[in-house]
Amino acid sequence: MRFTLASGVLILISITAVGGVDLADSLDDGEARIWYLGHAGWLVLTAEHCLVFDYTGPTESGKLEGGALSPNELGGCRVLMFISHAHGDHFDRRALSLREAVADLTVVMGWSEPGSGEVVVPDDGEWTDVSGAEVLALHHEFDGIPEGFFLVRSGGLTIYHSGDHGTWSEPPGETFRANIDRLAAASGSIDLAFLSSFGRRGGARILNQGDLYTLETLPARVIFPMHCGGCEDRYAGFAREASALGLQMRIGVADAPGASFHYREGALR
Repeated sequence: MRFTLASGVLILISITAVGGVDLADSLDDGEARIWYLGHAGWLVLTAEHCLVFDYTGPTESGKLEGGALSPNELGGCRVLMFISHAHGDHFDRRALSLREAVADLTVVMGWSEPGSGEVVVPDDGEWTDVSGAEVLALHHEFDGIPEGFFLVRSGGLTIYHSGDHGTWSEPPGETFRANIDRLAAASGSIDLAFLSSFGRRGGARILNQGDLYTLETLPARVIFPMHCGGCEDRYAGFAREASALGLQMRIGVADAPGASFHYREGALR
């Protein structure tokens, strides 16, 4: 892992992992291992759970190389698989087949999807116990389909995954800002925040006013930009623009699917 400090922004660039994941790692409360699965997909291992977010990669046997999960890696772990919405870059129905091979796997969805089998769809704005984790979902229909985005408390950590909860509009609309305000009120301190950034419509800029409102209103110890599978260089651009604005934060930059990080004591190591 490479570290760069610029104008108060500590940028941590992960070199793509080799040899997959080791879910046998013993972690303390407040500690996590993190793997980038591509685009908006992440695997977060805490002291209590394996948290899988918006995974769309293949599920064949093998290791986490290039962002592919396998039942062999998830076996023996309490797995929560979060799916934010039905867009193909966030939901691949084949990923649900992991339930057939992983004994302790619960699917949490941001909407009710027919034919998905037994899943949990948390009520809007209500903390829900899901297999020992606390989960809060907020719901919206920005793109004309039902969507959700999640706060998760597990292993002494609070984690935010935005799904597609981002905005193009300048300034951000009232509904977007109200959702971020609700998250800030519900979350308390956030350890890890996975943020989809859509850039500035019609321009080359990556950070837009919605991103800035999120960063200022929903402070997190570590930010992971996402939602650019195949164009991961934009994650480093996100960090550079945050640095140029003088923002004080740690940003984890995944260089390619399979990139990994270790979080402990409020920092990446």
